[in-house]
Amino acid sequence: MGRRIFAALAAVALGAGVLTVTAGQAYAAAKVDAAGTLHCTITGKVKISPPLVFGGTAGAATFAAKVATGSCSGTSGVTGVKGTFTAHLPTNDCAALALLPFPGGTFGGAKPLKFKGASKYNPSSINFTSGGTFTAATPIVMHVPGAGSSSIASGSFKNQHATLTLSYLQSAETFATNCTAKTKGLKGSGGLKKMSFGGASNLDITS
Repeated sequence: MGRRIFAALAAVALGAGVLTVTAGQAYAAAKVDAAGTLHCTITGKVKISPPLVFGGTAGAATFAAKVATGSCSGTSGVTGVKGTFTAHLPTNDCAALALLPFPGGTFGGAKPLKFKGASKYNPSSINFTSGGTFTAATPIVMHVPGAGSSSIASGSFKNQHATLTLSYLQSAETFATNCTAKTKGLKGSGGLKKMSFGGASNLDITS
């Protein structure tokens, strides 16, 4: 009799444990769409392929800015953002690009933009149309979408407006040197392949 009672109690305890684990797993899997305002300070690095040079040729060049956050504030509850902003440049000619609005790009895309914070949030992708701008002097600052527009079709911050600002840590003189064709004795020449950003760089989302 004692053994039967013990076995019954053990079965009940095991069943309760399974229910607890299942409930915990279900809770952990639940995600919500973040909404509201968001302001994040960001840092990161840009890779460009093929490298940008003065006198480059027409043809797609990939601009990929890998973004990490320092801190976020606002009403959404999001405290961190991670993702890559990607755009396809119409040429790798530094001089030509300086005269053109920055082309459209996607923040997220194949690898959606991830958010962390008070809850578990659904990822999303931000699409920017052409119209982004650059300042010509140090510090070089890029604003996207500038005169263009942004859209978030699904997930967190759906139907809200986003802006991306990248403040480059390299000077205008460094950019010019990097864009110069490979020159003996000129350190850094041979094409602009990489850039880094920080300082006043930020991601903003509003309603």
